[in-house]
Amino acid sequence: DKKAIEPITVLFFVTAALLGFLVSYLFLLTQEMFFTIIDTPQKAEKALGIPIIGVIPFGEEKLINELTLNDILSDRFNSIFSDLLNMLSLKKSKALLVTSANSGDGKSFVSVNLSIAFAQGLKNTVYVDASLRDEAGPNYFQLPNDLGLTSYLSGLAQLQDIIQPTKVPKLSFISTGPISSNPALLLSSTKFTRLMEELKLQFDIIIIDTPPLHFVDAL
Repeated sequence: DKKAIEPITVLFFVTAALLGFLVSYLFLLTQEMFFTIIDTPQKAEKALGIPIIGVIPFGEEKLINELTLNDILSDRFNSIFSDLLNMLSLKKSKALLVTSANSGDGKSFVSVNLSIAFAQGLKNTVYVDASLRDEAGPNYFQLPNDLGLTSYLSGLAQLQDIIQPTKVPKLSFISTGPISSNPALLLSSTKFTRLMEELKLQFDIIIIDTPPLHFVDAL
């Protein structure tokens, strides 16, 4: 006797659904493991294993002392300032180094605005432009760069000669000075260590802007 064989419709759809789910899950898992895009603070914390203390909106580079108090950029930097102040107090530290992964990430923009935020928080602050491979700092403050960090480290100037007041109350600035052919050597010298000790005696907060991490200077 001949008997018609028909597919079991329910089993067919259940199997297809399970296979579709499994393939999709494996695809997403592979992307997450090997092609992760860090596009949220949560992903950054997970990838780096360190806390994210603030997120700065992307846009035009402005100084927060020129913005209104309720501007979102000012608000973000003031929030970061508050968290950093607590962290520095707990560690009993006065110095904060700012660097980045690559050139053009905005570390000097962050350094300058953090310095302004600390000064506006009534902390006697000095911004040290130790990014000796370029002259990003003077462009923000519009101050001379004839004498600066390299001048002091090379023995061509005294500390009081390179500290410049800015338009922001309680904020001072030390420029790069003439660009050095061997900045890493200057920054690793005992004279730089003595400079830091002197600045700690004169200021509440020291913000140090360094080159990106692919240069040895930051290390």
